[in-house]
Parts: sequence; C-alpha cells; structure tokens
Amino acid sequence: MSGLGFVFVMGNMAMPGIFSIGKSTGSPTAYARELSKSAAVPLPFEVLCFGEVEDIHAVEHDILSRYSQLLLNADRQFLATRFSLLASAIDMAAMNFHMTPAGESVANDEPAQDMAAIKVLKLVQGDDHAWAPN
Repeated sequence: MSGLGFVFVMGNMAMPGIFSIGKSTGSPTAYARELSKSAAVPLPFEVLCFGEVEDIHAVEHDILSRYSQLLLNADRQFLATRFSLLASAIDMAAMNFHMTPAGESVANDEPAQDMAAIKVLKLVQGDDHAWAPN
C-alpha cells in the first residue's frame, strides 16, 4: 500500500482553538464528513488546509510528535494550538498545499483562537479557573 495521500487540519466551530490532524488516501472532505456524523459532535468538522504528501503516515507522525505537548489527550489527535503552526508544518512537508476558505477565515481570526487554545490547555493541565472572567 502506498503512503501517497493527504495530511490535513480540521477544525470545528464548537471547539475554537482546537484542531485535529488527519490523514487519508482519499478526500479529506469526505473524511471530515464521516467524522462529523457522530452524535457526539455538535457541529460538523471542516477541512481547513491539506497537503498532498508522499508518506501520510510519516508526515502525520512527525507533526504529532513535534507538537505532542499540545495534544489534549495522548490517544486523540486534537491539539490546542495556533492553526498557522499546523498549516505551516503541513505546507513544509507537502508536494502541493491548499488552504480552504474556512482555513483562511480561521487564520484571519487567530488571536481569538489563541485565547481559546490557552484556556483549553490550562484546563487540561488542571487549572479549574481557566474559564473565569478576566
């Protein structure tokens, strides 16, 4: 089996500042639609950017290893971080890179996303007051 395919970043408006890294030999959009079918997901996932890479397994593993401290759960591929950080990592590894309109929107709203990511990381690290008003 060839490792040629796509590595991508997905976001969900219900989880600002949290992004998921995925890989697929098929359409990233189809993958996001499939993931969004779960009753546990309040809003659909959107593909924010994707890159065509020669080895989807190695690229995904490299990105998740490089940013492992940002993972919300070691068993899940959700990271609380800047979208631009993940997009840049994929762009550097990709033969072809594409930013979706949804990704451009998230990139333009990065300061608000940053605040949400910081609060989520504090909660994961045990700060029960992370959501208290400033």
